[in-house]
Amino acid sequence: MYYYLFINYCIICLLRIIIAISFHALQNKSNLKLEIVFQDMDIKYKNETKFLGLYLTEGVKWDVHIKHVCSILNKNDYLIQSLKTVASINTLRSIYFANFHSHLRYGSLFWGR
Repeated sequence: MYYYLFINYCIICLLRIIIAISFHALQNKSNLKLEIVFQDMDIKYKNETKFLGLYLTEGVKWDVHIKHVCSILNKNDYLIQSLKTVASINTLRSIYFANFHSHLRYGSLFWGR
């Protein structure tokens, strides 16, 4: 049985925030969480985190990320619908690929098939 550990190290306003996630399979409810100390700081575990624009959860589920992407796509859909009567089809196509399609494609490699 394998456990994977992910440590997200961020610097926000000169305040260091370090979190860890211990990934596990959905069938395996017993999650191994070791005590981690880095530069005299205890690393805290979280159930989910945002890393490179992707929302990761310890159960390796995509529901949090999908909810976030749907929110962004809804806003961009409203933008396209609002501009449909005043913009040309080429302008709408450019807006679609810049604001809609890019969010759909980003991170799709991690989603799998």
